[in-house]
Amino acid sequence: MNSAPHVVLLTIDCWRYDRCGFNGYSRPTTPALDELAGESFVFDRAFATGSVTAGSFPGILAGHHSYDGSVNSRHPRSEVQGIPPGSETLASHFRTNGYRTVATVTNAHLLPSLNFDAGFDEFDNVEVGDRDDEGGDESSVGDDREREGETDSGSRGPTMGDVFQELRRRLRWEQGSASLLRNPYALPFVAYRFNQLQNWPSPPAASVIDAFTQQLDDAFESGTPVFGWTHLMDLHAPIHPAQVNEGGLVSTARFEAFRCDVERLCNVYSPGYNAMYDSVVRYIDGQIAALVAHLKERGVWENTVLVVTGDHGEALGDRGFYGHPAHYMYDELLHVPLLVRAPMGIGRRLDGPFSLGWLHELVSDVAGVPRGQFPAESGRTSHVTDEGDEDAVVVSDALDDLGHSIVTRNGAWKYWRVCDARKEWVYIDLDEENPTTWDWTEEGTAFRVDSDRTERHPLPGGVAPEALSRLADDLETTNADRPKLRVEYDSDVEDRLKQLGYQM
Repeated sequence: MNSAPHVVLLTIDCWRYDRCGFNGYSRPTTPALDELAGESFVFDRAFATGSVTAGSFPGILAGHHSYDGSVNSRHPRSEVQGIPPGSETLASHFRTNGYRTVATVTNAHLLPSLNFDAGFDEFDNVEVGDRDDEGGDESSVGDDREREGETDSGSRGPTMGDVFQELRRRLRWEQGSASLLRNPYALPFVAYRFNQLQNWPSPPAASVIDAFTQQLDDAFESGTPVFGWTHLMDLHAPIHPAQVNEGGLVSTARFEAFRCDVERLCNVYSPGYNAMYDSVVRYIDGQIAALVAHLKERGVWENTVLVVTGDHGEALGDRGFYGHPAHYMYDELLHVPLLVRAPMGIGRRLDGPFSLGWLHELVSDVAGVPRGQFPAESGRTSHVTDEGDEDAVVVSDALDDLGHSIVTRNGAWKYWRVCDARKEWVYIDLDEENPTTWDWTEEGTAFRVDSDRTERHPLPGGVAPEALSRLADDLETTNADRPKLRVEYDSDVEDRLKQLGYQM
């Protein structure tokens, strides 16, 4: 029997660091993970490489940031990015080291045509269907190459996604001059959500975990160690009332749940929506407990590395915003939970700054395989035996046709520069009719995050260490400079993305 450990990577969309019991949250959102944390490495300062899924997963899977990643030339927004062809990925790295590699994921951004399946022997995106290429090799998509079978040029009427986009536009427009109770589009939007119950845009975690455990069971039969990845979407708006109620922290009728969702869409602070978010965290925690129980039943748990993290967080009205706008680079989006349970059962909290772009180093070290060749490197020999280096620099960025937002940070300072091509303004909330803008300043903004962890006291960028601003200078780029993928979404995929709030 092969003694190399199995590796399971479980990622959660829109998961905030501060909503977890094992990170000090007062509500009982994560009892299963709280117990697991006692025998795990828990990272107190882990940061996503980007503020949206397609900006973060190239970092998680392949050590790429937006500044050195690929963009879909058909949709040159930060929400539509991929892994550059030929990149080493966690899956290809573990496959090279003798692992069977499998994935069951959700989120319509995580497409084979954007190379998110690179290195996997089996890849199933249950939100959009199975792999759409042969074999999942890293070269499955070439630069600026159109894929067959992914275009839909036929005419069609408005889809559910089109209706959502229009209702959202009108809701927000009316919200500028009327209270929510008098907004004429509030009830039509609630009716839309009721209709959407027939075909919700994301499957529940329970069904995803069921499919993933079956996939793992089949892979275990190979007799080789297994690397498996699953991604859950339950925290991504729209939140389904069934998952809220199953979580058990709050009980809500569907009408009330959808009323709170209207508040969220209008960026009106909503205690009800925030309570629903917490309850869904508890629901997901229960599904993680079910996965662990299954691995124990299979007799493989004692030889399994489990990595649990978020691709990014979620704004919950913190500064008058909900969601995860691409250029909103506050830490409610960038600061994510990261828990790594290793077979040796050692529990330890680690406080040094850590980038999810370095996840390849961490997982390789814990699994006992050599490190691979990835673009993002920490310079550390170990992430679990050495104390975190306060001077280590973590980078996060968002890049699209509107501009390039760059965050560089160490243990004490965070430096944030918003680089707009016009040097005038940049969208923070990507609402094209009612954009929220910032004045462009070449100096940037600084936060003393060792004492101002909630970033309430911005400072002039010039007071930050010069190394941080100089690195931002070096990394600044434009969409035109990035390698291009040329991918047309089929109508179903595009409609699901629209229903999830993405402007296509």
